[in-house]
Amino acid sequence: MRLENVQHVYCQPPPAGLRRDMRGERCGKRVVTGFAYRNGLASSWWCLCECGRRWIVAQSSLYGGKTKSCGCTSAAKTHGQSHSRLYHRWVTLRQKAVKENVPVADAWSDFQVFHRDVGDRPTEQHVLARKVLADGYCPGNLSWILHPGRPGVIVEVDGESANLRQWARRIGVSRQCMHQVYHSRSLPMVKRYIREHLKGQVDGKR
Repeated sequence: MRLENVQHVYCQPPPAGLRRDMRGERCGKRVVTGFAYRNGLASSWWCLCECGRRWIVAQSSLYGGKTKSCGCTSAAKTHGQSHSRLYHRWVTLRQKAVKENVPVADAWSDFQVFHRDVGDRPTEQHVLARKVLADGYCPGNLSWILHPGRPGVIVEVDGESANLRQWARRIGVSRQCMHQVYHSRSLPMVKRYIREHLKGQVDGKR
């Protein structure tokens, strides 16, 4: 199945005659993205969690906000790291993967497995980075790397952190250009500038 068809499945409109279109409705960490199926009078919908997981929820469970997440909130309480930097980086990476159709190892839907594979951050000078952008997030391709030289200004984009010199090298622009962008624009605009260049590199490899 082609990728655009998969995305279309997740965003299907409800059938004619259904009273309520729940697409776009948000509660807690989940948002309804599309109609899934109907079994008699009972309808079910595709939902997207902030952690990046998609799953089907019965409409009766959506009423009144009974279902607020895919279960990652409960899982976060058990591993005790829901407020750690690594946990938030994991959430951000999964969100980016869904948004940009970047493949992620199936086992990494579990934070504890992700934590076991990448380990703790060795020092404040280490950042998570992919060796090959087109290969996605998987063991062996995502690892901690040490900042060469002084960290300088650190900018985090979709869970990956680097200083301006490193981002300039990653996206193929001069260091002077990167510094000019940083000093002339707001931080969100700098992140957008980096994302656009990274996306262009990935698209160029497909």
